[in-house]
Amino acid sequence: MSDSELVAAELYDIWVAGKISMPQVASVYAQGSRDMHNTSWRESEAFAHPRLDISMDGILPNIEVVDDLGPVYPHWSALRNALQIIIAETAGSLSDAGEALCMIAQTYASGDAETAAGLNALIDERLADPGLDQPPGAPPVVKRPGDPHDTVTIDLPSVDLPLLPEFPPDIEVPQR
Repeated sequence: MSDSELVAAELYDIWVAGKISMPQVASVYAQGSRDMHNTSWRESEAFAHPRLDISMDGILPNIEVVDDLGPVYPHWSALRNALQIIIAETAGSLSDAGEALCMIAQTYASGDAETAAGLNALIDERLADPGLDQPPGAPPVVKRPGDPHDTVTIDLPSVDLPLLPEFPPDIEVPQR
């Protein structure tokens, strides 16, 4: 095996890491940011902690129900938001690192025609083999605190459901 073939093989490993492995991991982190974001959907209902606010207004007490999110909510929200930002930024960093690795492999190979040809041949072989991992599609869009939630509205058709089965007139229904 020539030096150019050895270099092409090493550059191919770098290309695989940048084009396949890093984007796959970035997709996992991007989905993680979305999953973390989903924990904030309708959280005010989950943390609702209504309390009575009683104050004296002259002779009569003034009683008011105050909706409070409780003492845990601010800490939970800050922790979740921080973690969500870290996960989202990690997804972006992994994608950027993958692109950089591909660019490094291609740029280094372009310095020698034989190495470039060897690298391109290995890449073409890889892309032609459906049994090997292929470059993934676009990763899920990351979600950050404050982004709108993805919700689905389902319209159910109006269906009349009988409460009791309908019997043909010639069948007797036993009495209890």
